[in-house]
Amino acid sequence: MNKVNCVKKIIESLDWDTITDSINKVSVLKYTKEKLKIKLDSSINFLLVNNLTELACDFWLIRWKGGVNKSNEGLNGNLKIYFTFMMSDTTLKDNEIIIAPKPSPGETEVRILQGLLTKAIAAENYELCAIIKQQMMKLIDTKDE
Repeated sequence: MNKVNCVKKIIESLDWDTITDSINKVSVLKYTKEKLKIKLDSSINFLLVNNLTELACDFWLIRWKGGVNKSNEGLNGNLKIYFTFMMSDTTLKDNEIIIAPKPSPGETEVRILQGLLTKAIAAENYELCAIIKQQMMKLIDTKDE
């Protein structure tokens, strides 16, 4: 199977109804499944063409461990796609917008890492759990200084 078909098969395997609904509930812009698929396809291809191991773009965290066949036809490796999105909390009161205080970058990173750690534990990916835990400890240690 060539590289393009591999990526398309992976993209089609995602639950696009849930993804689209989740994004459209919190986003001012409304996205269609097709538009989101095109954005994800472009991000994955960018990651592969530039031989990156990780890319965070739009609503996605994409991790790639492996390579492209010498003939550039297929993929050899492990491609992981995480659907994540950030949002800010706002409250409307008497035509006034009150924006919740923005957490510090360290707090946000720790919260994101905690979510990733929970998923890694559920997937029994203990190697990833150890890496995430190390990153969390670095952030917490830096915060205490």
